Amino acid sequence: MLKETSEQSNRPPLKWLLISSLGIVLLGTVPCVWYVYLPNDFHAARKLQSRGFEIDDVFWQRPARVEGKNLEITPEDCRLISQLPHLRNLAFIGCDMSGLDLDEIGNRQKLEVAFFLGVRRFPMDELRKLVSCPVTYMVLCHAGLKDSDLEVLVEWTALKTLNLSGNAGITDTGLEYLEKISSLDTLYLQNTSVTREGIGAFRKKRPDVTVYTH
Repeated sequence: MLKETSEQSNRPPLKWLLISSLGIVLLGTVPCVWYVYLPNDFHAARKLQSRGFEIDDVFWQRPARVEGKNLEITPEDCRLISQLPHLRNLAFIGCDMSGLDLDEIGNRQKLEVAFFLGVRRFPMDELRKLVSCPVTYMVLCHAGLKDSDLEVLVEWTALKTLNLSGNAGITDTGLEYLEKISSLDTLYLQNTSVTREGIGAFRKKRPDVTVYTH
């Protein structure tokens, strides 16, 4: 009898057992709820990372930079990128751009840098969809561009720095488009087919633009 009484006294009260069980359940539930209710851009960034993109530290801050290297860009990639409202820097390096679709990305009102280096099958007309973005710095190096492709850039009103290096298809004719970009102040034309005469004529029309050819 004494032994049974002693065992009963050693058992924790039922209420403490219930509280402990509830605590364990909460410890397991809170992280799940927290993850589900994280901002959409967190989840989009995680998916982009799984597809091979490099993203800013998406755990501690809202992702502002996306970089794709040697990837085949698809419309789904672009859809995910469009879900990053704090996007400021978008870069593609050595990518196949045939699936590029900038429809929704064109709504990113903080996008300042558009970087395309060594890309293949680049649909230049897609850039028209970014005109409403406040892009001030654009790189289109080794992208296989020709003079007629530059017509798209005339529509840009915030563009200050433009790098077209490595596009052998750009000649003096292309400069006629570039001189119409009123906001432009810095232009890189290394390894293109522009001539000294063409650069001289451009500088006379746009003395406010610093041109680098070497």
